Amino acid sequence: MKFISFEDPESTILSLSALSGLTCGPLNLIAPNEAHDMFYESTVPKNPSCSRWFGHAVTSACIMTASHNTEDHTVCAKRDTLKTLSVVHGSVAGLMGYDLYKEEIKKPVAIAQICLHAGLATACLVRGFAKDKDEKEDVAEKKK
Repeated sequence: MKFISFEDPESTILSLSALSGLTCGPLNLIAPNEAHDMFYESTVPKNPSCSRWFGHAVTSACIMTASHNTEDHTVCAKRDTLKTLSVVHGSVAGLMGYDLYKEEIKKPVAIAQICLHAGLATACLVRGFAKDKDEKEDVAEKKK
């Protein structure tokens, strides 16, 4: 069983999605104060307990995403997961933009996260709704 795979477009995007959250999830879980200092402006109050729960949630979501990237899952199942992840990554980009607007998050971090998650949201959306050549031919045959 492979949790991280780059063998096909769906697996590659699922892997990148899982890895993207592992950049901040475990850090918030293990070192919440350091993570806060890295991401947020000094005017935002620290809440280590909340940061740990956030880290736990992000890490868990990444592990669940990786678990959908096994050989046992069909391309259709992977694409359904990608459709869901397009909403997840899009909302992360939106929340980062809101935090940037409110001047709560450090600007370089926000810009990097917005670009990363907007890109992942787009890739998930495009590949999630993609039709293979075989699928297009099947649809064309049924219409005849």
